[in-house]
Amino acid sequence: DIDGDAAYTIPLDNPFSDGENGLPEVWAWGLRNPWRFSFDGDDLWIGDVGQGDYEEVDLITVEDGGVNLGWPILEGTHCFRGTESQCSDPSFTPPIHEYEHTGGRCSITGGYVYRGSAVPDLVGTYLFADYCTGELMGLRVGLDGTVAEFRVFDVVLPGLTSFGIDGSGEIYVTTTSGAVHRVVGAP
Repeated sequence: DIDGDAAYTIPLDNPFSDGENGLPEVWAWGLRNPWRFSFDGDDLWIGDVGQGDYEEVDLITVEDGGVNLGWPILEGTHCFRGTESQCSDPSFTPPIHEYEHTGGRCSITGGYVYRGSAVPDLVGTYLFADYCTGELMGLRVGLDGTVAEFRVFDVVLPGLTSFGIDGSGEIYVTTTSGAVHRVVGAP
């Protein structure tokens, strides 16, 4: 809450506002290295960079304050630094998607859900990438809250560092070369 007299205040409905089970500023925890996150309505999409073998996409809503996404006990859905009983703790919120470090993949770059009009087939698709391979990927979530579709597109942009979105919902990407690319449909 930036409208108070202090530099900032903690909203009373923050999950740890009383400071009992965590710092009052904390809203969600268990992330390792969120590399880009974005809102799509009330949904928060997070690209979280893994430590060893897995990258993950987390999807939580504004109603999910206080969730624990598992790090460092879990990396994605895999036991990382926990005991067997810790790793099977049902209180962890698993990622909506994860991918392994195979084929040169090594680091997720989180993106946005496409809401533009230039590529109708992409509407509702969360676009993200792998920094090392430059692969552009997308996933859609079904009505049951699970991944209904996952795609790796025929686009390779090595060193893809970030995504942006304009006022019309069109998505852009940046790379280490300094280039800015607009996502468009294949001819």
